[in-house]
Amino acid sequence: MIYTASEARQVALDKREVYDEIAILEPLILDAIAAGALTVTIGPDSDPAVTTGFMNESVHYLAYSDPLTNRTDAHKKAVAQMNEVINHFQSLGYTVTREKVDGQNKFNWLVSW
Repeated sequence: MIYTASEARQVALDKREVYDEIAILEPLILDAIAAGALTVTIGPDSDPAVTTGFMNESVHYLAYSDPLTNRTDAHKKAVAQMNEVINHFQSLGYTVTREKVDGQNKFNWLVSW
C-alpha cells in the first residue's frame, strides 16, 4: 500500500528528529522562565553550550543561512524540520528566530515570550 502524499511527507521529514529538537529546547525555555527571563539563547553560544540538535548540524545551518543556494533534498528536509520546530513554539505564543554562530557552521535558537 502506498502512502498518501501527506503521509509520505511526514515519513520523509522524520518527525522523530523534530520531536528530539523540541525536547532539547523545552526544558531550557522552562528554566529561563523560572529564572525570570523573557528570552533565551539556546545553542553552541548559550551557557551551557548545547552541542546536539539541528543547531549543530551543517545541513541545517546551510539550509537556514543560504536557502537559495542550498536546495538539495537534504536542505529542503532541514528547512521543513526547522519550520516544524518554529511552528510548534509559535503555536504556543513564543517568538522563535535563529542567529548564526560566528566562524562556525552552527546557529543558535533565540526564543522570547
